[in-house]
Amino acid sequence: MHFSTNVAKRTLARHSASKASIVRFVERAFRQATRERLANGDARPLKAPHTNTVYRRLKRFTRLQLVISREGYRAAQKEFSPTQHGVRALKPGELIELDFWKGDVFTLSKKGEFWDLLAPDLQKKLKEGEGKGKKKTRQRLWVCAAIDVATRMILGVGLAATPNARTVIEVLDMVTRDKSDVSRIADCKMPWSQRTGLGTIVVDTGAEFFNEEVQAAILAMGGAIVFGRAGVPMDKPFIERFFGGLRTMFADELPGKTGYSIDCLIDYDSQGMAAFNSDELRHLLIKYIVDSYPLEEHGGLLGQRPIEAWKKAQKYGAVPTPLPRVRRNATVLKVKRLMSKEGIRILGIPFGDADLFPKHTSNGKFEVEVRIDPNDLQEVTVLIEGKQVHLENQRKDLAHHSLRTLMAAIKKNEIDET
Repeated sequence: MHFSTNVAKRTLARHSASKASIVRFVERAFRQATRERLANGDARPLKAPHTNTVYRRLKRFTRLQLVISREGYRAAQKEFSPTQHGVRALKPGELIELDFWKGDVFTLSKKGEFWDLLAPDLQKKLKEGEGKGKKKTRQRLWVCAAIDVATRMILGVGLAATPNARTVIEVLDMVTRDKSDVSRIADCKMPWSQRTGLGTIVVDTGAEFFNEEVQAAILAMGGAIVFGRAGVPMDKPFIERFFGGLRTMFADELPGKTGYSIDCLIDYDSQGMAAFNSDELRHLLIKYIVDSYPLEEHGGLLGQRPIEAWKKAQKYGAVPTPLPRVRRNATVLKVKRLMSKEGIRILGIPFGDADLFPKHTSNGKFEVEVRIDPNDLQEVTVLIEGKQVHLENQRKDLAHHSLRTLMAAIKKNEIDET
């Protein structure tokens, strides 16, 4: 008799029923065993265990065992993953929380100023979310932000029509680099120079964080990922607190605000009051993050301001940032281009060195995959026969640009594309 084994299988089944049904299952099994004994001439009674005995046996199964068996490993990972509770981060980058928040502001649904100048494949790669159905003239964008737990500094931010993997990767890229070019475009008073490497990244259980490209990017830059439990905001308390402040200190001050709920704003036309497109809202958001938020006192920092905590935390060192080529391979845009003996062109800018691949260009042009860091156009990487070849920007006067600043300069006719 293997009643214990059968009960275990029944209990751990994906669609297991209640404890009472397990008791009934045990009773039926014992009755069946008794009938089999009688059929074989064995009249000895086989008494079923008491209900409490069955319950005690069921208690031996841990909650983790039950969830893994019934709902799968992914569900168990969501519910039981270790979180920040009880852990104190000392170094910048040691612990970073990242999440999406649906902004409480309606914006105008139109492209940025230089979108039409981008090549079609770059437009596809940079597009924030996929539009479906009838095009909307107003929209509420999602804000993706990354906060350093040790100092409460915001190290990266992005806007998207819907939470998506590409925006997560762009925010992770921002965490690891100097963003002074971004703050200059937004006309900030202070530079957004804070950067660090990736330690442990705490996220929730949204599908975008389970994306393979996101996880590969984190691992490639030397980080680790921890999933907070579903429906437990205190597993990411610092980013949740930031979003709360973003609602009251930022969104509530803008036209097109929606309020926390439908009861917040009576007789207020939030869609009709929309005043900004996504680029304009991004600039306002960056100005708040760079010029205002770091100067606010935080109770969790014992009254310190984030900018002060950042300076003070430097004595512990910081998680080292990844090398530019490592970051490019982890957070790249991948496009196809034709390679010639002169190299390749990205938005009219030449990249290449003919001495690196003479045999490949002897028969004319051929297609290659190009990996572009949209924030650093000093160099691109191409894949040739499975090997990486790094090509320098041949226009040294443009090497300091990011993709966005380059497009803005082209739009203003400040750059000759030829």
